[in-house]
Amino acid sequence: MIQKVNFGASVDHRLNNMMDLILRTSPTPHTDSNRDASTKVETSNVLVLPEMWPVGFFNFDKYQDFADKHFHRFETFLKEISSSLKCWVFGGSAPYRVGETYYNRAVAMSPAGDTYYFDKLHLFAYKSREAEILTSGRQLVAFDSPLGKTGMLTCFDLRFPEAFRALREQGCEAYVVVAAWPKTRLRHWKALLIARAIENQAWVIGVNGHGLDFGTELGGGSMIVAPDGRTITELTDEPQSQIVTISPDTPRQIREEFPFNDSTIPELLGALSTFPISSSVAK
Repeated sequence: MIQKVNFGASVDHRLNNMMDLILRTSPTPHTDSNRDASTKVETSNVLVLPEMWPVGFFNFDKYQDFADKHFHRFETFLKEISSSLKCWVFGGSAPYRVGETYYNRAVAMSPAGDTYYFDKLHLFAYKSREAEILTSGRQLVAFDSPLGKTGMLTCFDLRFPEAFRALREQGCEAYVVVAAWPKTRLRHWKALLIARAIENQAWVIGVNGHGLDFGTELGGGSMIVAPDGRTITELTDEPQSQIVTISPDTPRQIREEFPFNDSTIPELLGALSTFPISSSVAK
């Protein structure tokens, strides 16, 4: 996972610099430990990027322009990375347009070219124009990846445990959370990632931006949390590199050993069991 986002204002500059950073920190077993901030999942061959990194989360005036002119370039960029490195890419998110409506769309792509989309459910309105400009998604997504059955969520969605539980009810064993989480509330980010892992006995991979994003300092602190709540790795705001090996079998083992989910009262789940969840590859 790569948490650096302060690459400059232009889309070209951001894409070119991210490409350079990815190639220098590609997910291989032999990685220079002095390279820029990244963490790789060695056996799973998964690369994860932050929320809104191609445009900048707080660059609200450029959301619609990016969606209209650059989202296809963003997708092509992810496809090239996934194909050339032969790895899954959870490519963060970017503004996307459907008709006259704009979304914060996260993209995941397999080396075979299978593509999955998730439109952020909970839009952020506190000192933010995201909820003013964009529209909330109305569907979760879950699919098989090297991490096991995997759900995608975005930033503010992390504060809403019901989204994670709905995915757990559909068998999710891992969650990838991409974010542009401010440094001022970083302690919330860390606590919530751990809580979601414990509640759902699932892997949680949280990738946050780092650096100044159009006047707001993002906190970094990207983490991989195990299904029992242990922090496997945590990035700080310093350049660093780590290789992390995780097993998709771990959630099943922990759930069998301590099956507390069996005590769930179904009536309390309410609409969670009927909320739409897609598992289809995008056409």
